Amino acid sequence: MFRLISLAIALSIFGLLAGCSSSDVEQPQLPAFTNPLLESGDALAGSQWNDPHVLQVGDQFVMYASADIGWDGFVKIYRLVSPDGFSWTASPANPVLEKSAVGWDSHNTETPAAVFFQGQYHLFYTGYDVAYDYATVGADSISGTFDDDNAVKHFKIGHAVSGDGITFVKQPFVVEPTAPYMAPNFDFNQSLVGEPAPVVFNDKLYLYFTAIGAHAEVNSTWQVIGLVTTADGTTWDTPRSVLKPDLSVYPREQYIGYSTPNAVVVGGAMHLYYDVALDSPWTQVKLHHAVSNDGESAWTQDGAPLFSREDFSWTAAEIRSPSALVRGDQMHLYFAGHVMTPEINLAIGLEILPLP
Repeated sequence: MFRLISLAIALSIFGLLAGCSSSDVEQPQLPAFTNPLLESGDALAGSQWNDPHVLQVGDQFVMYASADIGWDGFVKIYRLVSPDGFSWTASPANPVLEKSAVGWDSHNTETPAAVFFQGQYHLFYTGYDVAYDYATVGADSISGTFDDDNAVKHFKIGHAVSGDGITFVKQPFVVEPTAPYMAPNFDFNQSLVGEPAPVVFNDKLYLYFTAIGAHAEVNSTWQVIGLVTTADGTTWDTPRSVLKPDLSVYPREQYIGYSTPNAVVVGGAMHLYYDVALDSPWTQVKLHHAVSNDGESAWTQDGAPLFSREDFSWTAAEIRSPSALVRGDQMHLYFAGHVMTPEINLAIGLEILPLP
């Protein structure tokens, strides 16, 4: 979704020397910065920045982000670079991925997330072929029933590869909803999939994503985190649900669930960062964190959110799309948000946290 999702797991130029702990190496003095790092019109004229995904490549930081330039209705994926992770420049000025002329992603491409795996950059994204819409009802003329033709039911998770991280070649899509126009069948991913989050773990590529389906546990639809994996970057295993919302923190009566995951490995464990969405209207309002030793089960979820939209003036309407980058003994958490002042102003900011 263009308010929708991301990996940042690479060694920092400020990182540790091989074989040394963070206590053995003097940590660098990072430059002062002001949030948001990127807002409307920065880096490219007419830009509205969203869905950051940050990684380090050599001595350079690279961000893939969604943008609808000039509000033309078509979201594209851009690449930005930075010498320090704080100041960003579009490079190139043109999008590195955009809609196809025909087919399943012929309207928008967004929520990018990239990883280097087996000698190539693998970029994953959400694509769809109709204009964005939450409201269109189906033949029964009742909003919110399974025959509605909302754009979210057209979402699929796309995949593209590149040798340089700039010129990408699209591959077959990876995941799609199982039965978006059928009566509820209790597939966790029946009506929506999107917002991919790739990470390399145990010599495989793990791809997390958000999904919506009906769940008997809450007697309703529920937004959860799913997973598929591949050993070769081409052949994927069966999608499965791996993380459900903690109902003691996010009761279903108020929250539909978890969206826009981001994955990073720290100390041999899988850490997920994600946003939390209210149900009605669907709104991303908090950032949260969970950890698992195997990346699939026995997740420990934090007892409270990392941040809420009220914590920053520039996220007063929504806070979303976290992207975690390990830098020495710190976690740099990039994320998006927006305000209505009086028109929408999308932006990307940063908070620096201790490693989990």
